[in-house]
Amino acid sequence: FGTGANIDQQFKKLKELRPETPLMCSEFWSGWFDHWGRKHETRPAKDMVQGIKDMLDRNISFSLYMTHGGTTFGHWGGANNPAYSAMCSSYDYDAPISEAGWTTEKFFLLRDLLKNYIPAGESLPEVPAALPVIEIPEIHFNKVAPLFSNLPEAKQTVDIQPMEQFNQGWGTILYRTTLPEATPAGTVLKITEVHDWA
Repeated sequence: FGTGANIDQQFKKLKELRPETPLMCSEFWSGWFDHWGRKHETRPAKDMVQGIKDMLDRNISFSLYMTHGGTTFGHWGGANNPAYSAMCSSYDYDAPISEAGWTTEKFFLLRDLLKNYIPAGESLPEVPAALPVIEIPEIHFNKVAPLFSNLPEAKQTVDIQPMEQFNQGWGTILYRTTLPEATPAGTVLKITEVHDWA
């Protein structure tokens, strides 16, 4: 669970079933991921910090997911399914430390809270300066590698198989077939088990 959750309600069932168990939120969500075509997801900083304070005051352990935003390059963006909804490759997550590694309002509110829970005589280190933005010069392409001219050797199978069956952990597969000559015009191809881009 995450920002905005009622902490007591989240642990109510566990306390009933295992009253002596130490409490832990394995993923306290500081934000959420973005889906293609939808608005950028954000969660109020004060609500995130209040949820963490509620857990600290109850001696509940937590892991902040995420503390630092990131980027999922190439085909690693992921998706929710069902229904299939692709995530953006940016995984900023509205986290206290942004995808670019910059501190945010959430970071400083969280830092101010945590100062109240560190042992006496200890202090938090200084916050590093923000990483600079570099300028990328204009790129001019002068070579091409046409995709269909660079495909690996084809593998044959009677039935459609997932990519793992071809010892391919990620990426894209081009499936081809030859339809019988007697296939009537207007025939519809139905793929009912798509769990990724298609």
